[in-house]
Amino acid sequence: SGGFLEVSSDRVTVLAESAEKATEINVDRADAALRDATAKLERAAISPDEHREQTARVRRATTRLEVAKLITH
Repeated sequence: SGGFLEVSSDRVTVLAESAEKATEINVDRADAALRDATAKLERAAISPDEHREQTARVRRATTRLEVAKLITH
C-alpha cells in the first residue's frame, strides 16, 4: 500500500490506498496471518517474490497487533 500524509497546524490529511479503524482490527485474524507469513518465510525454498509478499504480510499483521494493543491499554 502507498499513500501520502500532509500535516498542517490544525489538520492532518491522509490519502491512502486502504485504511482500517483500530476498533475494527480482528486480533485473532492478525495473529494467524503473522504466524502463517512467518512460517512461510522460514521455508528453505522461497522465491524472491514470495519473500517480499510474506514480509509485507508480517509488517501488516504486526502493525495491526501493535495498534490493537494501543487501544486496549
